Amino acid sequence: MKHFIETSFFKRVIVLALILNMVTFIGGAKAFASAPLKRINSINGTITTISGTTLTVTTSGKTPATYTVDALKAIVFGAKPETVANLTAGEKIHVDGTVTGTTVVAEGIDIVPTMNIVHGTVSSISATGITLTVTSRHAKGQAPTSTTQTFAITSKTKIMIPGTKSATVSNVVVGDEVMIMVMSDSSATPTATVINDISLQVNKVQTVNKTLKTISL
Repeated sequence: MKHFIETSFFKRVIVLALILNMVTFIGGAKAFASAPLKRINSINGTITTISGTTLTVTTSGKTPATYTVDALKAIVFGAKPETVANLTAGEKIHVDGTVTGTTVVAEGIDIVPTMNIVHGTVSSISATGITLTVTSRHAKGQAPTSTTQTFAITSKTKIMIPGTKSATVSNVVVGDEVMIMVMSDSSATPTATVINDISLQVNKVQTVNKTLKTISL
């Protein structure tokens, strides 16, 4: 009889423990289900506004979305050591972090470089920099406007001149017409990636045009 009572007691204890475990599991599952889904993810987009360390980023594609990015603890990567304070509206970035809905707590921000091409006439040049006079396109009947833009030259800047092998900065002179490829960054003086001197090509085209005009007359 005593053995039967003890066995029944232990069975009740085990059943009670199982019931408590099930209640705890169900409660935890409900709490997990009701909590917002968080996951490590990434977004690509363009900075539209900046307020302190909070960014508003709009993605592109068929279904654009706007995200609020907390960049307080983010590490910013670019062509040089960067900080959140150096970011500017209009820059394209890649953000890694924890995404909750349309809110991102950023862990890392990569500045996505974009290539720009500037066409102009060399007004000054040295071993470390080049300044162009850039004439803007204008509507018929309106006078063109000119501005100057300066670019840094480094050992990594590639000089290209049709018909010239191993061209250097010394082969480019004031008055030459050039096309400069430059990666966008936050520098006041961006660095020229490629300087393509197209003066010879332009002169050939002008010569051909003059010849054709003479023949037509």
